[in-house]
Amino acid sequence: PWRAAPRACSLRDVETRLRERAGMTPDYLPLRALMIVASRSERERMSVRDGRVERYAELLLGTCLGVERGWQVMVWGTPWARPLLEEVMKQLGERGAYPLLRLTFSGSSWREHRAWLRHAPLDVTSEAAPIEAHARHQCDAWLGVSAPENTRDGADISTERTSALEKAYGKAYRDERSRLDYVDTPAVMCWYPTPALAQDAGMTLS
Repeated sequence: PWRAAPRACSLRDVETRLRERAGMTPDYLPLRALMIVASRSERERMSVRDGRVERYAELLLGTCLGVERGWQVMVWGTPWARPLLEEVMKQLGERGAYPLLRLTFSGSSWREHRAWLRHAPLDVTSEAAPIEAHARHQCDAWLGVSAPENTRDGADISTERTSALEKAYGKAYRDERSRLDYVDTPAVMCWYPTPALAQDAGMTLS
C-alpha cells in the first residue's frame, strides 16, 4: 500500500519520538551525540563521555541491580550500544565486579544469534547450550541493552525455529529454578537509541 514519505523534522522531534517508543527518560543522551561518541577512538570517547551515559550506567548497576564487589555480571548488547556498554565495563571495574560480556550483531536477546539461528539444524536449536544456561543462572546479575541495527531483522526466520529456541531455554530455566539451592538472579533489560528506532518512528534525522 502507498505510504507518504517520512516528513523532515528537527533532531529534537526525532529524539522525543524515539524516547517515547523506547520508554526512555526526557534527558536521555541525544541520538546524534551517541553516534558521534560511538565513532571515536577509546581515548577520544573517554574525553567526551556524556554525563547522562554515566548516570544511566550508575542507575542500572546501582539502583536496578545493586552490584557488589566480586560479583560476576553478565552483560548483553549490540555494537550500536558501545558507549553505554563501555561505561558499564568501566563502572563494573570501579565496583570490583567482573563483566561477562555477550555481544550479538542481531537478535532480540543474548541467546538469539540470528545468523546461527537461520542455519543451525532444528534439533540443535531445540537444545539449550549447557554452558550458556549454566552461566546465565550462576552469574550474580544480568544486564541486557537492546540497541537494534535493524528492527526487521529476523522476519525471515521461521516461527518453528524461534519457538524451538525459546522452549529450549524456557525448559533450562525451569529446571534450574526447581533446584533446592536456586537463588533468583537480579536482572534488568534497557534500551539504547539507534537510527533503526528513529526510522520506526517514521521520521528522518534532517
